[in-house]
Amino acid sequence: MSRLLDHFFSVDLKPQEEVKVLIRRHSLTFVKPVAVAAAVALLPLVAVVPLANVLESGRGWLFAAHALIALGAGLWLLRRFAIWYLDSFVVTNQRVINVEQNALFKRSISEALLSSIEDVRYDVEGVFATMFQYGSVHIRTAATELTMHGVPDPRVIQDLVVRLQRDARRVEQSDTSFGTSLASSIPADIPAHEHIA
Repeated sequence: MSRLLDHFFSVDLKPQEEVKVLIRRHSLTFVKPVAVAAAVALLPLVAVVPLANVLESGRGWLFAAHALIALGAGLWLLRRFAIWYLDSFVVTNQRVINVEQNALFKRSISEALLSSIEDVRYDVEGVFATMFQYGSVHIRTAATELTMHGVPDPRVIQDLVVRLQRDARRVEQSDTSFGTSLASSIPADIPAHEHIA
């Protein structure tokens, strides 16, 4: 299923752009939706079994109602999984792309060029986040801030983005200095434009 989701919800890359890392939320951030779906599917069973023992007729309806509730919980969990799975950070050699999957067919994509990043920081809050090493990564530019919550090893991600940012700025500066040195190496006595009569 993940290949199918990746095919339909992929991010377009620019020429010479390479994906360095694709970051998804930590798997422990999906525990809460699983627990909610399990509770919704199993708690009605606590009421259905005693009622089925008391009622002679209508047992089939009770179990059918429970089956519908369990099916609804399963479909809700499948939808939550797709949204959880598709929510991602893509770090390339040129930019950071934040894909926020808000609903199954509603997503917003924000990006920041590595050379325009001003600040990269991370937060780890709570006992579970500290124990299992997941947290939030915040990337700030002059125009926007990209935030991804619940990512594994946020310190490692921060280090990677900072290193790629330095590399991008170094390449940008070398390209600029090459253009400046090339322009200054052209002799002044060569006319800029000659007309042929």
